[in-house]
Amino acid sequence: MAESLFFKNMKIFFLHRTFTLGTGSPLRDGVSPFVLLAFTALLGSSALVSATAVVLFLARRLREKARKKRKEEERMVRLWEFILEE
Repeated sequence: MAESLFFKNMKIFFLHRTFTLGTGSPLRDGVSPFVLLAFTALLGSSALVSATAVVLFLARRLREKARKKRKEEERMVRLWEFILEE
């Protein structure tokens, strides 16, 4: 059975733009499977470090806001105590 031109083009398209991690022939074009694994690990670790940094930044920011609010409330309580003493 003859393959259509569309099928041939799509087959070439998918063969050149897909790769598997250890389960089949990887994307060749001069790229080693170890390079692909290292690149994937680098992206994963970068995402993990970035997410951790964002969480720590937001936690510190919220803690500072809460501390400022607490100081302001304490100052207002002392002010009212002073006013009510007189």
